[in-house]
Amino acid sequence: MKQIGIIFLSIALIGVIVGTLVYIVSFCFNMELIGLLGAFFIVSGMAFLVLGAILMIIDIFFVSKGVKSRDLSNKGEKILAEYQGMERTCLRLMTISGTHVIVCKGFYQGKEYTFRSEPLSYNPKEIIERKNITNFPVYLDKNDPRKYYMSLDELK
Repeated sequence: MKQIGIIFLSIALIGVIVGTLVYIVSFCFNMELIGLLGAFFIVSGMAFLVLGAILMIIDIFFVSKGVKSRDLSNKGEKILAEYQGMERTCLRLMTISGTHVIVCKGFYQGKEYTFRSEPLSYNPKEIIERKNITNFPVYLDKNDPRKYYMSLDELK
């Protein structure tokens, strides 16, 4: 999806530049019909700009996160983080999947970190209590422990 977004942004840039140049030339030589063509390129370029930006945002916030999670679960360093409780996210529009987040604390290289799960569409508190889950596996990026993936397989 990222490549499509980049293509749309490139087309937008070309459309806006060509449209602006055509519009300036039509203005200098008093050619109204050519000016309409320039305006068309500018408007088309702006439409591609909006579509490209939307695709890039979708990729950054939703698609790439899953790929990084799979990479970390295969290549990251696994630690067990202690379950602390639940949080509700207040930005419902920003999370497609839900509003409940599991919070855990764990230690890596002598430092304590707080980890939050991806938003869930249901409240897993009852499942956690019924299964007596006290720890969740967290996979850390060895170079940057702020990048992590919390596995929620215990909830299944």
